[in-house]
Amino acid sequence: MDNKIKQFAIAALVVLLGLLLLTGCVPKPEDTKVDGQAKMMLDATKAPEDIVQRSLLGNLSMPPEQNKTEWTEDESGGVRTLSAGYAGISLPALLDFLKSIDKENWYLTGNNAYKGSRSLDIAYDFEAQKLHLDFTIDDSKPEWPEVLPQNLAYSIPVFPYGQFGAFEEREMPETDKAYMLVYKNVALPDVMAYEETLISSGFELDQEINGQRFFLKNTLFATVSPNALTGEVAIILGSFKVSYVPLPPWPDPLPEKYKRLLPPVGALCSVTAISEGFELTAEKMMLSEMYAFFTAIQGYYEWAALSESGSTQHTGQDCALKVVSYNTDENRLVMHLLVEDAEASARQLRGGDDAFYFGLTQNTYDEQQAMDGILDEFGQTVEMASWEEIKALYGDRFAQFLDEVGVRPGEDVWVIFKKSGFDGHRHYFLARISGSPREDFLLYDKVGNEAWLGSWYGIKLRAMVKIPDNKTG
Repeated sequence: MDNKIKQFAIAALVVLLGLLLLTGCVPKPEDTKVDGQAKMMLDATKAPEDIVQRSLLGNLSMPPEQNKTEWTEDESGGVRTLSAGYAGISLPALLDFLKSIDKENWYLTGNNAYKGSRSLDIAYDFEAQKLHLDFTIDDSKPEWPEVLPQNLAYSIPVFPYGQFGAFEEREMPETDKAYMLVYKNVALPDVMAYEETLISSGFELDQEINGQRFFLKNTLFATVSPNALTGEVAIILGSFKVSYVPLPPWPDPLPEKYKRLLPPVGALCSVTAISEGFELTAEKMMLSEMYAFFTAIQGYYEWAALSESGSTQHTGQDCALKVVSYNTDENRLVMHLLVEDAEASARQLRGGDDAFYFGLTQNTYDEQQAMDGILDEFGQTVEMASWEEIKALYGDRFAQFLDEVGVRPGEDVWVIFKKSGFDGHRHYFLARISGSPREDFLLYDKVGNEAWLGSWYGIKLRAMVKIPDNKTG
């Protein structure tokens, strides 16, 4: 993040806190509604499962009781554990459980979930339909009040001193949100000890302004403002806004129209053409990302609800998605995208039965850099697409072919013509016509008014590439 933006945000925090302290506008404890749940102490008069339900599970919607195969509890040194196993758990049932975790304000990350002094390890196997849950609660571990979002509660060390007095949520410049917590009856040595805890957990002291000390760790920030006269300390926690780079779509040879139907993921993805359509594989896909993926496809991407077998139909396109395998040991999701004309779709970007298909470079290049860019992105066994070849293969369905490859209406892409890239110093390009035909165009060939072959120089375009079928790019 730009230092000037950080300094501006920090200065705003200083002004806010100063005004609150001077005007006495820090919320009083009686004015603050704390939706917190006190820690539950072990009650020997309660049944073991009731104890666990209240202290470990809270209001989580657990899997059906009839599917339970294991339930083991233990307590040692103030740490309580619960191991629960379930059989016959479908993917929709797992997603319902993860939705309950999200709803109950647990922080789901990777294959784990956290909430205050509670933690949960989750293991799942789609093919075996087995789910295993390991809960732990450490009564000696301090917690932030539940007014704080769990992603911050998990990421920023707890302030364990004094008594929590007040809370204020604030909209701050260049931050997602800022949260101020006020603690009473705090001694200065306690403040110093907490600052040492922040530093030991990876925070760095950025600056001090009028007694307010600013600690930063990546996008997270924590400010500490003690008042020696009142014995109070105000702590402001939050995270700076970040501009994220969009995730890439699922890779070739998946046709462009199907890429638009699937949420991009951060996992390592690959696509293989199969007889029924396409096999999609996501490596290193943790439960939290899988949950986000299936939540997205049933929302923005307009797929129907998952069946018990792990299949879903798209509501607007004639295609289906079927989960083949997933387990948290490998964190590997395999799905089949089933399409109406499976054989034709699997071969759509290839030259009939020949072992190649067509794609586009991700980056744009000028006429001199285009071939080097292709080799950098795809390797030494690819070549620039030939106008004559793609016209011969797809001339009767050229617009559909361009859609599948991903050439946008009105876009130009580099190609070769008559085994050469150049006519003099001008490089050949395919122009996808959108609307009225273009004027002042050196026309070599065309496919109706869908695509023209021209040439030019001094511009940057993507390039169309002919890729061996054993290459994934």
